[in-house]
Amino acid sequence: MTSAADAARAYLDAWNAKDGAAIAASFAPGGIYEDPATEGSVPGVDLGIYAETLWSAIPDLAFEIAAIHAIGEGRAIAEWTMRGTNAGSFRGLPPTGREIALPGIDVFAGGPEGLTAVRGYFDSASLPRQLGLQVIVQPETAGPFRFGRAVHVGTDDRRVPGAFSITKLEARSPGGVAEIQDFARKIANEMREMEGFLGLTLLTVGMSQMTVAAWTDIDAPRRVMADAAHKAASARFFGPELAAGGHTSLWTSARAPTTLLRCDACGRMNRLAGAKAASCECGAALPEPPPFW
Repeated sequence: MTSAADAARAYLDAWNAKDGAAIAASFAPGGIYEDPATEGSVPGVDLGIYAETLWSAIPDLAFEIAAIHAIGEGRAIAEWTMRGTNAGSFRGLPPTGREIALPGIDVFAGGPEGLTAVRGYFDSASLPRQLGLQVIVQPETAGPFRFGRAVHVGTDDRRVPGAFSITKLEARSPGGVAEIQDFARKIANEMREMEGFLGLTLLTVGMSQMTVAAWTDIDAPRRVMADAAHKAASARFFGPELAAGGHTSLWTSARAPTTLLRCDACGRMNRLAGAKAASCECGAALPEPPPFW
């Protein structure tokens, strides 16, 4: 009869061999896996699919096993460090090329038919931090305030915006939020190549996602309609599953923008009529103004 410690080693060996079928075969019928990143249990038979997402992001992923301890009948603990290099997309983001070293433990329970449960424990914030990602802890709501996250996509074009397009979509599920964000990233990458596009900000709060894009003139946003990623997103939006509804609008500037710029020499805040660098009243040259968007 295979001990839990032996089953634990075979399970980790399957991970290191990148053998999804062998990982799934380690589990008894009804066996489960969970860790801080899974947000609940994953059926053992599906764990190979979960592993594929990690191997895609970290192709050389490997578990360095420090020790495996038997802790009683049918139970074992493995101490390990997961190592590798982020050479593939992680959570829809481009690879960073950074190396990771994530320590953790797995607690195993098993029987004659295989593992009945594997529970992993590690610092869930450590991996994204090692990849250079922000880990922000905040409430979903506090009184009248709702919290979320934002992403800005800029360009080298420093022209003054002449129009803004605003789109707000309401997803039907958390999975829909992730899909809308993925579409938004693809559309943003294609928009960066469009004439007249200056930049955009993506804001996500709960099930809502708002996109505010800056353009040189009111006709420039029409180019998005022919964009392949935008067409695919529109097809999903009007389908039955992704979104509960939304708004779209186009706005023009009501007045010319004013630029405020502090002088490094004297500390005076200068009010400029346009976006061009100028001289302070003290005679010192002002730094290059930041882009409008």
